[in-house]
Amino acid sequence: MPFFQDIRLAIHLTIGARIAGLVAALTAFFLVTVWLAAQFSARQPATVALDTGLSLIRLALPLLAVLLLQELLSREFDRKLYLSSLTYPRPRHHFLLGRVAAIAVLLLGLLVILAAVLAGLTTWIGHDYAQATPP
Repeated sequence: MPFFQDIRLAIHLTIGARIAGLVAALTAFFLVTVWLAAQFSARQPATVALDTGLSLIRLALPLLAVLLLQELLSREFDRKLYLSSLTYPRPRHHFLLGRVAAIAVLLLGLLVILAAVLAGLTTWIGHDYAQATPP
């Protein structure tokens, strides 16, 4: 059970660092970019929206992973929180694995959110233009 407490603590630290605002801004940027790319393209809008959305997801998730890793490891050492978290009687690898697992959980959640937004936006854009083969 201490391993799951490490994950929960890392998620709370991430939420406390105002990452939710960054995720909201990323989602808004994602929506606007995909919609504009579909509207101003010479190809089928739904296909362009899907291609652009998948490319943005492939760019945004690794970037956010680096930012989260920096937040959970480097900033924790800056704030000296590791002095209290490493004094508990538990294996030290739980500290690092809990941080990595929290990043994986948060990125998986963001991936699900962006995929659902992309699916809805692609469906909405595809209603205006009939393609021979749907994306």
